[in-house]
Amino acid sequence: MSIRYRDCVSSNYNKLTNKIQFNTSVYCVLSFYFGKLKNYDAGSFDKIRFEFHQNLKEKHKAVLTHFRDLLPEERKKLVESGDYLYQNYIDDITNTLFIHRRFDFENWFEQDKVNKKRLIGKEVHNAMLYLADNYGWNKHILIDIYQSYIEANYETNGIPKKLKAKSSPNRKYKAAIYVEYDIDEFRVYNIFYKKNGDEIDKNLIYTIDFNKYPYDFTDMIFDILKGKTKWEKDEFVLYDKSGKELSRKKLAL
Repeated sequence: MSIRYRDCVSSNYNKLTNKIQFNTSVYCVLSFYFGKLKNYDAGSFDKIRFEFHQNLKEKHKAVLTHFRDLLPEERKKLVESGDYLYQNYIDDITNTLFIHRRFDFENWFEQDKVNKKRLIGKEVHNAMLYLADNYGWNKHILIDIYQSYIEANYETNGIPKKLKAKSSPNRKYKAAIYVEYDIDEFRVYNIFYKKNGDEIDKNLIYTIDFNKYPYDFTDMIFDILKGKTKWEKDEFVLYDKSGKELSRKKLAL
């Protein structure tokens, strides 16, 4: 069973001044974390949705002690308000899990890019470990993925599987598409190699600015990742999922 990260993120903290920036940052982190969870056994679940809420005020914390003793309609009212959800509160709906996390948004906005990804990565990982304990999932896989994210310095870069290196018609060169997934934009590069793998040239060919496309950027990214490449004589061409040409680069020697 695979877990699809494009269905996994939401922030319903209504007071968040820049909700878009936070959500795009979470997508950046999840693209690494869930991109590694191919065929992960999550039982009957194939979607996870993370709900981030502002840290509780002291006056609200006492309510949580008695939360499970409340009548269903009283509990529903508190849940819908978003003010009283405790850490790791879980909603279990058909094939989807909703897990609620408390988060310090004010501190997060003061951080640089690397630390923003570090803080979100830690929250996502802790939430996944909690779910693993609760449903009996394999924790070792989650721990290994998180450690690899730390070792990558919280960067989500690489050559997508469908856009891997292809040999030129004369078999002397290769070319591939390399992507960098940051918290505010998605960058696409064309890389040319010698036959032995030495890099010859690397060019930025496409950028998706998340601030410009705050509601469409995930679909735009997937259109690229699910696209295709091919050589046409001495030019390397990138097409999106629909077949639209996005880039055509000639190897300059």
